[in-house]
Amino acid sequence: MDKAALVVSLVALGLAAAAFFGSDGGGGGLPGKGIDAYDQSSPEAALKSELRIMVRADIRAQMERSHRRILEVEHDKHAVALSSLDVEKTRTHDGKTCVFFTVEEKGRVKHRARWFQKGKDGHWYGLYVSKYDLPSKSPIRNEIDAWESRRSRKVKTSKSLVDALRPKPDRVSPRATSAAPLEAAPRSAGATDEPAPAVERPERKKRGG
Repeated sequence: MDKAALVVSLVALGLAAAAFFGSDGGGGGLPGKGIDAYDQSSPEAALKSELRIMVRADIRAQMERSHRRILEVEHDKHAVALSSLDVEKTRTHDGKTCVFFTVEEKGRVKHRARWFQKGKDGHWYGLYVSKYDLPSKSPIRNEIDAWESRRSRKVKTSKSLVDALRPKPDRVSPRATSAAPLEAAPRSAGATDEPAPAVERPERKKRGG
């Protein structure tokens, strides 16, 4: 399974978990006690809990664990992929459609291809199709090879939704700072608002007078 297929599988798992849990995350009618019934306080305890979950076939605990991991660990990665996704073109072959797109991965724009097939319910579903299962000299395989072999490029500015939604501190523009009135110098003790008395200067004598 390629990386794109793995990402889609994780997303599908998360959506399935959300559908089972409902809005309150209570686990719905899944069999089992749920992940909170197991000790996760240390790596050793988590290992034992994983085995207990498998032995007891605690489906609810398995789904909750996967769901939480997607929310806590995979969320940022999926947010970046979603915000940077750019579909370039589509090609149809043997009743399936291949979507050619670019996506940001670890700060670089990668070229990917992903297959979809329309179900009987009218909805399109992602599926894994290895390019090696396609005829070696077929146009679709050559096009996929050429697309995915393009060199990735570094992202100048990340399009992460996480960064976009994160509150930013208020900034004062340079113009506003320069236009601000200057503060008066601190007064010395005993200073008043009355004007200073005029100082009389002695008159100069005219020469030759």
